[in-house]
Order: sequence, then C-alpha cells, then structure tokens
Amino acid sequence: MRYLFVVLALVTLVGCGGGGTECAFSEPATPTYDLDGQTWELVGTTPENDCPVPVTTFDVSGTFTQSGNTLSVSSEGITLTGEISANQIMWGGSITIGGETTTIECTTMTVAGVEIGDTMSFANAAWTVDYGDGTCSGTASGTFTRTL
Repeated sequence: MRYLFVVLALVTLVGCGGGGTECAFSEPATPTYDLDGQTWELVGTTPENDCPVPVTTFDVSGTFTQSGNTLSVSSEGITLTGEISANQIMWGGSITIGGETTTIECTTMTVAGVEIGDTMSFANAAWTVDYGDGTCSGTASGTFTRTL
C-alpha cells in the first residue's frame, strides 16, 4: 500500500485502454484546446474507499503530450493516455508501481482554459488497487491547476 498514494494521485491523469477497456469518443470532435507540453498539478481526495489503509489526499504534477485527439500524461515515470474531443477529456487505464496495480475506469472532465492558474476538475473517478494481498477500491475527486 505504500505506493497507493502515488497511484491515486494519477487517478485522473489516466489514459485509455486499462484492462482492455477502450475509453474513446465514438466520433471525436476537433480539440478546442492544445494541452501539449503543459504541466498541471493535481490535488484531490479519495473520500470513499475500502482499503485497509485508506488514502485520503494526493498531490502530483504531470505533463501532457497531445497529438490530435490523443493525449498522454507523464509523471514520475508513469505514462497514461486518453482522448480529447472539443473541450472534453475521457480517460481510464492502469498503473503498476512496486508490485501494486491500480486500474482506473473511464472518466471524463471538461477543459475550460489552459492559461497558467486555470483549473479543471473531476469527481467520482472509480479505481481499484491490487496490492498483492488483496484488492480495494473507491472513488476520487480532484482539481488540476495549470502550473507551466
């Protein structure tokens, strides 16, 4: 469980394709915003979870790479991908750190601006962690703030 806080910090820095799930828009529109090269700080909470050692807050930064509708986010050696359609981001996926695997279900958020200080939020992003001795799950909510 020692890596759970890092993984949960990335709950919405997630990408398509976790566990074979494809998080994609059926007919993606041209992106309204270009997030390529931007760094965003994510601060959030996991208000509901059934983990033996509950994690309640997280704080991490990640840098976006965007090519057309495809997004990826890199943070602390972890890369996740997603999709943007107009100003909507959809993503989900999995991360493995130190033998613990976190799977994040598809979730969406709205981009309202990309200037330094602008924010975008998410709520009720579902996740599950396999920490070797068992699994636990919950939801996460948080806010991204553009920093660079």
